[in-house]
Amino acid sequence: MDKTLTYLAEVEAVAQEIIQHKEEKLRLSNSRNKFNEALRCLQKTEHRTTFLDLGRTLLEFPKDLAMDLIQKDIKETTDEIDRLHSEIRNKAGVLRDLEHEERIVGFGLKPLSAKEASALSKAINY
Repeated sequence: MDKTLTYLAEVEAVAQEIIQHKEEKLRLSNSRNKFNEALRCLQKTEHRTTFLDLGRTLLEFPKDLAMDLIQKDIKETTDEIDRLHSEIRNKAGVLRDLEHEERIVGFGLKPLSAKEASALSKAINY
């Protein structure tokens, strides 16, 4: 009986971590979308300066600096989303192992980078 409860607790803990990571990934994705919207608005505007909301403070920045800051935030958010995606993949594998199921074939695949795709395309065309 004690083994069963320990096993169920382990499965539940891993499943809960997966759910938390998915929720965090969704929150970060929504933030990244807002950053992208702000960046597009700045690219279209004619003004030389803009105001950025930093917590409870509005600060005026030159347009170029504001765009750089937003692009940096987009990159950091994207990196964090990618990290969470990797963790979700790993935890899903652990969960399947705990449930004594086979890992999903192809679930751990990663897309080719632009550089890799270009090299592959060149190799195929020759």
